[in-house]
Parts: sequence; structure tokens; C-alpha cells
Amino acid sequence: ITIIDVPGHEKFIKNMAAGANSVNLALLAIAADDGIMPQTIEHLNIISHYGIRKCIVALTKIDKVDDVLLKTNYLKIKKMLGEYSFEKFSIIKTSINDFRSIKKLKDTIIMESLVNEKKIDRGFFFLPIDRVFSKKGFGTVCTGTVISGTTQIGSELQISPGNYIGKIRGMQSHGIKVEKTTIGDRVSINFSNLDKKNISRGSTLFDIEKLEAVKNIIAKVNMVKKTKWLLKNNQRVHVNIGTSHIIGTVKKLSKAIRSNESSNVFIILQKPIVVLNGQKFIIRSLSPSETIAGGEILHQQSEDYGKKELSFLLKNLTFETKERLLSLVSFSWKDIKKISHYSKILNISNEKVMDLAKKVGINIFKDFLYLKSNLIKCSKIIEKVILKYHYENPLIEKLAKTKAEAMLKMSKNLIDLALQESRCNVVIFEDGYAL
Repeated sequence: ITIIDVPGHEKFIKNMAAGANSVNLALLAIAADDGIMPQTIEHLNIISHYGIRKCIVALTKIDKVDDVLLKTNYLKIKKMLGEYSFEKFSIIKTSINDFRSIKKLKDTIIMESLVNEKKIDRGFFFLPIDRVFSKKGFGTVCTGTVISGTTQIGSELQISPGNYIGKIRGMQSHGIKVEKTTIGDRVSINFSNLDKKNISRGSTLFDIEKLEAVKNIIAKVNMVKKTKWLLKNNQRVHVNIGTSHIIGTVKKLSKAIRSNESSNVFIILQKPIVVLNGQKFIIRSLSPSETIAGGEILHQQSEDYGKKELSFLLKNLTFETKERLLSLVSFSWKDIKKISHYSKILNISNEKVMDLAKKVGINIFKDFLYLKSNLIKCSKIIEKVILKYHYENPLIEKLAKTKAEAMLKMSKNLIDLALQESRCNVVIFEDGYAL
């Protein structure tokens, strides 16, 4: 069992958000004499928006209060936990002077930890760095929790920002030397050829060329219950994602999002960072700093979005990965794209893309994905353009393929595929098309 201790004080909420992003079970300490504090609420908002579904509350210092206050605070905590979407929660009354209560807490933690949480393996290694230090005789050491994939001694990893390449010299997990890592491991990685000054908390490690830093993200945002804050267009906010903390600006909101509401939003980050499609994050107000929403990344890219593209994606993208794939393929109806293109956007393997495609009725042609309905639409446009070309150029036998691509703004692969699948009246030659 890996235990990640995060600060409880409200001044260090951003550190707590960085530490809590990779855990499966939350252990929340509430003193019986203090009861529920403002930071207690904020901690619960953060862990619930990170998708942590199990919570244990250690109700401490029970020997410091009378039975009436203990019962009152216990019931308040129980009611509060019931307002969140935890699959399971427990409240364990404890005192450092009562060995049996501490044993009960330990046993509960162990029992809940034995239930394996299903982890998403994206087919490549990914680790957000939460600490960097130098060790004499060893060099630079990075620590963090493995979110996806596996790596081993001797492997090379890419570090962003900076796109440095580091070779793994050694690794440890819980102080023990390991040759290989798996998802969920807390690990320290020693690099033989990296300078500490080029890496910091918030940097990420991943298999070479699997990811790129982005500034533009589309996300599904869920506002915190009972928050007094609104999320408005052009509002600047703190974004806590992975171990990164960055300023972002909310764009393309037609109306403000209120307490307990949700919406797809476009966020422009202050600087490029590496994120994962489907990764959860926290949004906090600038001043005073409070947790106001949680989000999940639906789409991300380094280049600017086109106006039509952004409008379509904001309207159509959903939490379900297979539905996101369907929306992306649907949007690219005039430019069929390879499986590897969607693999890179969704940060999953080519095999997983093909599996999802079959589930939602997306067709596969060689290495390309397409919808049959899109091909029919394309073939009708192609037929009209060729008919018009013949009418305007009666002495020319066929429309050259290069010219067709330019006129239709479609790729040769798409034109050929659309004509073959639709079985329309267009004849396909090696160098052109004719009716």
C-alpha cells in the first residue's frame, strides 16, 4: 500500500490537489473537537472531482470531547459524506490513547486497499513528477506515481517541458531497487544524463514522442455544489492537473456556469503542458483562491482550433471515449484520418482505437477510419463536381485526380473510397475520374 501524505491547511490546498490526483482511496482526518472545517469541504470537493470513489474518515481525538459533541459531529460528517458521490465511505472513531481504535482504522484501510481498482493502461509510460532532487554519486532523481504503462532500467524517456531525453540509470519503489515499474507504483527514477535545473515538479516523463505539450484544451467542467462562484467567459483561473499548477483562461462560454451545473468549455493555458485525454483536473478561483469546479479533458492540441472545429467539438464531445471517437471521425468527413491520428489524440493504443471503432459503427479501410454516411455525402458532392466539370469542359475526357483534390478539398484516398463504397456512376481511372 502506498500512502501519499498531503497537507491539510487551506494555505496548501494546491499541494494537496497535486498529491491527491493519483490515489484510489481517500483517508480524511477530522478532529472530534473541531468538527468540519472549511478545508474539510474543499478537500472533499477535490477528491470527489478527481473521481476518488472511496473515503475513510478518521474521527480523531474522541477522548477530548463528551458523548453529546461526539455524536453531533459524527452525524454531521455522515450527512456531509452522503452529499458526495462516493461508492463507499466509513467513519472510524479514533484516539491515540485507544489501541483498538487505531487497529480498526488500519484494518479498514487494508481491507479497502485489497480491492483492485481498474487502471487504464494507455499503452505507453506516463508519470507526472512531484519531486526532483540530486544525490551525490547518482545524479538527478525524479519521483512520482506511474499513471500508465511500464518502463525499465536502460530505457529512455522524454521529459516535458524542454523535451529532454533521459536514460534510466536506476529505480526504487518504497526504498527497494526495482528493474521495472507498473501502473500505480510510487517510484524514484535516477537519470544518468539529466541536469536537475532542467526538471521541476509539474514536469512529466513519458515514452519518446508519445505526447506533446499543449496550450488548448476542451473539457467537461462540473461546478462544485453550493459554490458562490460563477465560471464566466474570459475568466482566468488556476488549473491543477497532474502535478502541474498553471493559469488558464476560459473561452467560448455563451453564459456563466453556476453551482452544480456542467458544460463543455474551452481553456487556453498560460503555457504549454503535457496532459492526457480523459485526465481529470481541478479549477480554483484566482483570488480568493477556492476550489470552484472539477473537469475532464475531452480534447487537446498544440495548434489553434478552427472556428467551425471548435464549435463542433464543444457541442458534441462527451465523457465516453467511444463517443468522442465517433464525433471526431464524423467531423473529419472531408479528410479521413489514420487510426494513429486518433490514437495520438485520445492517448490510447491503435488496437484500442480499432476496438472502440467497431463498437460505435465506424468503418476501417486499410489504416483509415470513416463513416459510411459520410462517404455517401462525399460521393454526391464528388459526382456533382465531376458533372459540372464535364459540362464546362466537354472536350476533356476526365477530371485529373490532382485537380479533383484541389477542387473538392478532399484527399485522393477519400475520393477513391467514397466512389467505391457508394457505387455511383463515376468511373475511376488511374489518373482521373469521369462519368
